[in-house]
Amino acid sequence: MDVGDHYCSTRRALLGIDSAELYKNSELCSMYAAVMFLSVENSSAVQRIISIERTVFYRKRAAGMYSALPYAFGKVQIHIPRWIGTDSFKILETF
Repeated sequence: MDVGDHYCSTRRALLGIDSAELYKNSELCSMYAAVMFLSVENSSAVQRIISIERTVFYRKRAAGMYSALPYAFGKVQIHIPRWIGTDSFKILETF
């Protein structure tokens, strides 16, 4: 054991700091940072697709092809099978 290690452990003991609690918080912070990083990366990948869809929607709406309500209804209707599939997989995975 190094003198510095002894000093730190003594100091932690005097302050009432639990090293295991510090390491647990450090692991949680690392996991949180990793999840946030992956979320931002995934959302930036999807953002390009959404911007293209938005451009197409604006162009077709300006041409008078359809209004916003049927477009929004169609977008929701397309995603329903995916929602059912992912939810059923989560339910089966849980039980």
